[in-house]
Amino acid sequence: MNKENLSSFPKELCEQNNRKSLGSIKLEFSFQGIAIRLNWFNTLETKKIINETWHSHSGIEVHFLIDGSNEILAGNKHFDVSKNEMLIIPKNISHCLKNPTQGQYTRCAMNVDITKSDSKNQFLYDFFSLTEPRKLCINNNILNLLEECRNESKTTYSNYIEIIELNVLKILISIVRELTNYSHSTNENVVKITYSTQLAENALAIIEENACKNLSVKTVANMMHISTKHLQRIVQNEFHCTVYELIVNSKLQIAKHYLINTQMSIADISEALSFTSEQSFSRFFRKNEGQTATVFRMGSLNKDIIQPTP
Repeated sequence: MNKENLSSFPKELCEQNNRKSLGSIKLEFSFQGIAIRLNWFNTLETKKIINETWHSHSGIEVHFLIDGSNEILAGNKHFDVSKNEMLIIPKNISHCLKNPTQGQYTRCAMNVDITKSDSKNQFLYDFFSLTEPRKLCINNNILNLLEECRNESKTTYSNYIEIIELNVLKILISIVRELTNYSHSTNENVVKITYSTQLAENALAIIEENACKNLSVKTVANMMHISTKHLQRIVQNEFHCTVYELIVNSKLQIAKHYLINTQMSIADISEALSFTSEQSFSRFFRKNEGQTATVFRMGSLNKDIIQPTP
């Protein structure tokens, strides 16, 4: 843990900008093979916006509105963040903050970096793969943890840094739970849904819902607001296949349904599945099923013929 740079902001800056308590605290700690670095963690109680210019950071930034409201522009999106709401801004996303009402507000802000060594725990790591800002409600648990951090930094009792460090970890875990709709069983066997699992299941749902369209790996990644590399990795880890294979299988299942349960022609099925031509669909079906669509249809019809009893 890095205990350097724990001094408060200069007195004149505190008086000018009303920065409170947490000041310029910086921490470095690890959790299950994941290294977490807290670049800053501060609280503002003021009517002014300290930095209204567009800027970005290498770490992920979270703004917690404890009271009042702020307007935050992030990327090409606009967010009105009110009391008991937070905005998560991914790393390298250009953003600026405004206070159009000029009213008093209280806002906590933290900026965090994360690196992964040899860990199979994706729960926190995938949180830092977000590519789009997200607004969430601040639950009571997070509010209490933020308040405890502020109190500990004021009193500076023995081991206060360790308590703040623990609370920061709890806050991050709570945020990821909110992002993933985390739930657990009341039975002895607790079921944990990781962020990676949730993303993989979302990818599968998107592919199945859009299988009739001209779908590509890049299209799926764009719809999920994540990179193609990240998408490929989580699908491989969860389903042990590629994204392309999921797309092919979804199209193939729909094609089989049409061939078995409808009177649609091969040309109509080809068009329904967004192939450029009947020949293109025929090549696709034969390559992945090992026989032509016509032979497959005839085989399914023969299976349905009721054999006469001797």
